[in-house]
Amino acid sequence: GQESCGIAVSDTNGPKRNHVLHKDMGLVSEVFDQDSLHSFPKGTMAVAHTRYGTTGGTNRRNCQPLEVNHIKGRLALAHNGNLSNAFELRSRLELEGAIFHTTSDTETISYIIIRERLHSSSIEEALCRAMYTIDGAYSLILMSSQKLICARDPYGFRPLCFGQTS
Repeated sequence: GQESCGIAVSDTNGPKRNHVLHKDMGLVSEVFDQDSLHSFPKGTMAVAHTRYGTTGGTNRRNCQPLEVNHIKGRLALAHNGNLSNAFELRSRLELEGAIFHTTSDTETISYIIIRERLHSSSIEEALCRAMYTIDGAYSLILMSSQKLICARDPYGFRPLCFGQTS
């Protein structure tokens, strides 16, 4: 059951690296046609996701990858799975002032990673710290301006596939 999909590509042309993002509701064949696929830049990294919602509503705001702008840069994040402590984490973040735009666990994960990033020397360190807070079965991939990082829950419950072209 696929309800939405998206792709974020890291555009490495020019002085600043940007993410070019295209996502929407519908099947892959409905969201992406030849024109939209050819409009992506020739980047060095990309994150793609197809969603079948288990948590959160069925609407465009929950489409992934989720793009996040923060003081130390940009992230594109895609996630699959269920967090067993999602309600507790989201409630705590809201009490600390977080403003949510989606009903997806992915946004909760992004807040936790960014919070850790503010006090970490690298995105890898931030993700490792965040994973001590997140409980459940999940896999995720995040793309910063420089790095593409994959992770899955400590028990490996969720499948994770990544690839590289030469």
